[in-house]
Amino acid sequence: MVPHIRHRENSQVFALSAVAQRLAQELAAAEPKLGRQQKNSAATQRRITEIQEELSSKS
Repeated sequence: MVPHIRHRENSQVFALSAVAQRLAQELAAAEPKLGRQQKNSAATQRRITEIQEELSSKS
């Protein structure tokens, strides 16, 4: 293989590795955030249900 082509391939592998590492870090940060959002969403849905039940019982 021609040396400059091998260097280019190594650079591409390094760049892909850096992208993969960045994406892994982004995923690691996003997963707990999603968990918190899902927990808050569930609490909001429970509160909506409580309010709807309260309104229905007063009608």
